[in-house]
Amino acid sequence: MQTQFYLSAAIRHTGLILVLLFSESCGGKTEEVTRPQASYFPPPSGRPAYPAQSSSELPERWLGKMGMSSKEGLRFALERFGDTASYSSEAIVLKIRDLLHSPSEYAVLHNLCKALGRTGDASAAPVLVEVMRTSSVPVARTASIEAMELLGNPIVVPDLIAWVGLEPELGPRQAIFSCLGSLGGAEAADFLAKVAKEWLSQNSEYSRSGQLAWTAFLSLETPSTIQKLHEMATGLPLSLRAQALLRLAQLGDFTVKEELRTFLSYQHVPSAGTRSTAVEALALLGSWDAMSFAVDDPDPMVRMAVLKGFRLPSAIAAGAGKEILYSFARSQDLNFALPALQALCERGDRVLLEPWLRIAATYPNGPQSAEAINLLRQEGVSDSRTAPFLLQRWEFCDDSAKIDLLRIFGRLQSVEALEVIQATLLDETTHPEVHLMCIVQLGNIGPEALPILLKVKERGVPDVFAESWVSALAHIAMEDPAARSVLLELALDGEEGSAIRYHVISVLPKILKSDAWPVLMEIRNDAQTTRVASYAKDLLLEYF
Repeated sequence: MQTQFYLSAAIRHTGLILVLLFSESCGGKTEEVTRPQASYFPPPSGRPAYPAQSSSELPERWLGKMGMSSKEGLRFALERFGDTASYSSEAIVLKIRDLLHSPSEYAVLHNLCKALGRTGDASAAPVLVEVMRTSSVPVARTASIEAMELLGNPIVVPDLIAWVGLEPELGPRQAIFSCLGSLGGAEAADFLAKVAKEWLSQNSEYSRSGQLAWTAFLSLETPSTIQKLHEMATGLPLSLRAQALLRLAQLGDFTVKEELRTFLSYQHVPSAGTRSTAVEALALLGSWDAMSFAVDDPDPMVRMAVLKGFRLPSAIAAGAGKEILYSFARSQDLNFALPALQALCERGDRVLLEPWLRIAATYPNGPQSAEAINLLRQEGVSDSRTAPFLLQRWEFCDDSAKIDLLRIFGRLQSVEALEVIQATLLDETTHPEVHLMCIVQLGNIGPEALPILLKVKERGVPDVFAESWVSALAHIAMEDPAARSVLLELALDGEEGSAIRYHVISVLPKILKSDAWPVLMEIRNDAQTTRVASYAKDLLLEYF
């Protein structure tokens, strides 16, 4: 299912107020609001001219944003280092070396390390070791280590091991152990096992980092991990032994099944967290019968672990736990009933959903119908009959209830609801809030809603709805080429109404990413007003 989008900031803070002011008793037609062309574009900012003339200059400009940029511009630039295959990391390495002994430039150094990690150039890892050893600022050292982990070059393992005992700050130490666990290899495994063993024996120079080493060791996937875990697990406290057994289960070691069963007794294992860990491990091993012993555990954490275990693909394939899921689904506790219903629906079993569908068919006035609506809007509880049932109740709903139904149609991406949504949008008596929610949910329903969105525009989109209309179009454009084409046409149309075009131009970098550059350049060069040209220039300076 698509990620849903909601009312944009401008509508939340100002637009809805304007809608209500321009409506007749908050229920009639929205009055036409007219403003001079280009008034939605801010006055020229006075910022310097945009210097780049070719897309080949963009990598260098993104690199420059590591030192001076807004938060949004920096985020955009960092993303580009991850998707620009032709970009060389050499320039980043050179800039990092220039700043190694400049503590006042630690923020730039931090950003450069993050950028280098995004490039994926494993050969650049040694310069990050230099940052780790020489920077006096913990956040820069942490960024360098996190970048090493992203680059995945095991050549840095000896350097990490040599440095961790000298690192005085917790943040970089955490990053080192995480990096060692991620990079793996025999040397990292031996070191992590050594530190963890000494910590467990309470005799370690790494006493501050023993838990970090243990956690990193559990993430290893080296060939010797199973053997080392068996060696270390003997004599561990119950909670840590359960963690070791869980990791062995994750690695496919079926020899731990019987021991895991002994962790299910709440009389002998008082920690609910430890018992939950054992249930999780048994589920991974497909020990469904053993899991059933924890169904009546007095702690809800353990019972929830049972429920989650029976949602695993392996449990679904085996048809395991059906009666247990039925029991949970009948619970008065919705914290259990809802995920159990979701689990049954995932298996194609909707028997227990039937009563809720019948109750929903009485919305909005039937007993528990609001609860049924709330249930049916949850992700995972889906049924092909939900939208048709709810559409039959549309005419009986007031505006508030219609808004609730529209949210469900959007979450379910109900194409069946498009006819009702279109009629509602074209009805001049529709309440502004319902009108607004219709536009929002068109974006959530997806490409099938594009013709209706365009029909709404043909009739004219009030300025107070312009941002939400563009947001809906942009949401569809993330996946649909036809919507992207519409977005481009509106951006380049010098005759387009100011509010729509302003919001369209604003979303171009988020939707088109690097491809927004030539479009913004064309808008700047061909703009009919100085405000439009200045706004396009400001976006170019912000992102490119």
